[in-house]
Amino acid sequence: MDVDTFKIRLTALPFLSKSDVASYQQRVQQGRVSPETLFREAVRVNKQRKAKEILKKKREFRFMIADIGLQFWDRRSLTRLIDENTVLIRLKARAEKLVKIRERESIGKRRGRLVTFLSGLKLDQADKDKLLGRFDGGNSVQVLTQNAIALKKKKNSQAISKDREFLKNSISRIGISQPLQNGIMAKFKPGKAAVRKLIEEAKSLKKTSGKRTIDVRRGELSQLAKKLNIATNFSTRIAGVDSIEKADALKETIEKAGEKKRVDTINNEKDNLKKIVKEIGVQGAFSGSIAAIKNQLDLNTVKLDIVEASKVVLAKLSNEKNVSSNFSNPISALVFVDRLVPLKKQIEEAGLRVNTNKKQQKFEILSKNKQNFVEFVQKSTLP
Repeated sequence: MDVDTFKIRLTALPFLSKSDVASYQQRVQQGRVSPETLFREAVRVNKQRKAKEILKKKREFRFMIADIGLQFWDRRSLTRLIDENTVLIRLKARAEKLVKIRERESIGKRRGRLVTFLSGLKLDQADKDKLLGRFDGGNSVQVLTQNAIALKKKKNSQAISKDREFLKNSISRIGISQPLQNGIMAKFKPGKAAVRKLIEEAKSLKKTSGKRTIDVRRGELSQLAKKLNIATNFSTRIAGVDSIEKADALKETIEKAGEKKRVDTINNEKDNLKKIVKEIGVQGAFSGSIAAIKNQLDLNTVKLDIVEASKVVLAKLSNEKNVSSNFSNPISALVFVDRLVPLKKQIEEAGLRVNTNKKQQKFEILSKNKQNFVEFVQKSTLP
């Protein structure tokens, strides 16, 4: 490396000061050290100062976001993006936006857990709606959980004596013998479903001398299978039931199959949503919400959120493609998630057509100008 090349390459090291550059240029002129050796030294100094500058920015960024509540992994991810050209104010704004996204995801997850817990308690829908309304108003999940348990205990206590009295009067009116009545009462469990079941058992005892008819049980199993949307899968097995034991076993099997179908349906919907948000480009904002879906209510809520977020993305895309006037109304009218990807493709295709038309127009203008020029030259040519 000659001296002139050394001086040129030295200017490409941005973290060297003017005095550093002057010093290296003076030393290379003296000829005591080769340009190659001096340049390696300069590169090392530049690298060290660059590293110090990046470290300084990282420390400053950590101080800037210390009080905004950013999660550890998000903070670590953003910090790793910092280099010598990073504008910290912009990175802080990105961090603040990420905090808001995480807050929305956290609220959705906590609400989903509360819905699941309340569903397990089997409270009335009105009571569940009130508790969920209090959550939306700012009450903590812990407080609402304790309130729900206390409310359930209170209602259970009130219902037990009422259910017992109702059962006693009902089986008395059916007219079975006292020993059979005592046997039914010994099986008492609180809850309308349990009471209804015992009343039906008493009716069967009255009708069949203590044995339920197989036809009744087959009908019950058929109704259950229809309710769970799996009737076609169990019609043959239901028709083959010939004992109470088989009916009880098949009922349990049908219930499990129905629950599995419900879970599979939710999982299929979740997989579909993952594909949609990936195609639209909002998977980062909804991966947590989709994973937290447990039931139809959660699913519907997340679908609505995805549609609203996708409207913003599609509006931006239509602006970029210069077709916003054609798609503002379809975007505003979006309601269902299955319309998002087709609409995005329509926007992209429309943008491609607009771009192609512009190119064609430019080509036609150039061709026309060229023809006009040729005609002008031909008319201007001397005879």
